[in-house]
Amino acid sequence: MIGQKLTNSPFTNVASSMNNMTIKEKKVQVFYEEFQIDLKQATENTINSVKFCPFDGATDILACCVRERIFIYQISLSSTNNNDNKQGDGTEFDYKFIYDYICGSKCSSIAFGPRTNFSAQSQQGFLSLAVATDDFCILLLNQSIQYDDHPSTNNAEQQFFTGHINHINDMAFEPISGEQLASTGDDCTCIIRSLREPSDGKNITKLMLSSPGVSIKWHNTEPNKLLVAEKKGMIRFYDTITRVAVMSFDCYRYPLTSSDWCTENNLFIGCTSDRDLFFWDTSLTSLPIKILKTDFEGLSELSFYNSKLIAYRGRPYSFLTVKNFITNQTYIERNLIAGRGISWNRSMPLLAVGGPKYIHLFKFNVF
Repeated sequence: MIGQKLTNSPFTNVASSMNNMTIKEKKVQVFYEEFQIDLKQATENTINSVKFCPFDGATDILACCVRERIFIYQISLSSTNNNDNKQGDGTEFDYKFIYDYICGSKCSSIAFGPRTNFSAQSQQGFLSLAVATDDFCILLLNQSIQYDDHPSTNNAEQQFFTGHINHINDMAFEPISGEQLASTGDDCTCIIRSLREPSDGKNITKLMLSSPGVSIKWHNTEPNKLLVAEKKGMIRFYDTITRVAVMSFDCYRYPLTSSDWCTENNLFIGCTSDRDLFFWDTSLTSLPIKILKTDFEGLSELSFYNSKLIAYRGRPYSFLTVKNFITNQTYIERNLIAGRGISWNRSMPLLAVGGPKYIHLFKFNVF
């Protein structure tokens, strides 16, 4: 299915004469290309969450939630070189709808497992996905997918987990083996669940938090390190073997609404709290190395592509901003009206953003 490519609003640099009457030079710098996926399969409009798979072999797989439905897409981008095109080279965008699933309750969070793999040489893929729902349960879905078959004809392994007694805000798989799943939520707990042991209640470890858990992230190469961010403004690193907090960072601002761990530089973390963004180099000090102030009523989400390129959303109107963290240069400021979710593709600077009816994708050309 060919995706819709939009004309972005380029930034312009205009050099004028002293009397501002004659324009001598005009340079147009295009920072990004924009594409859209129309959720024609969805009966509801607003997207709850979007997530790119962060694991090798499936970085082109994109999941989104619309109320109680989950949609899985495979994204394809290729460079075009047309000498007859006055605008120069561009990007050809395509996507394939490969799977959907209906949960029994509204989806609140999604997480890919490292077993997810879609080989380019094969017509079969494997999907490992955890879905948190508004009834405080977690659905673990392991599904082999034949592209040419209807999903209902494929064998699926489904497991349901309980343990939380309030809204689940975030989840993350242990990224090496995928044998553990961590979750946190409004019940002020972090639950680490072993997936290789029987689901008899003995396979979970529960960490008590001092306020609702907002975000949870595993270290991408050291599976014994776990980040848990709390609503009161505290970010703690836990040793998953000893179950003890070994490091903490406090932004002293309420409420903390989102936190992320940079995968390119594992010493770099950040969060959104109230209307500002806070960033730490964990090897230097427990104090933020940088604070970015905004004019929003409040911030809701933060995501790193790397230690330079960041994206965040603010209220009202689910406003999207993408900027260079080092230079503070802004690449996008966009009012999306509604929707939630921002997620970077780990193999290229491609950002997926949930909106009303559409998934917006922004391919950046800033490196």
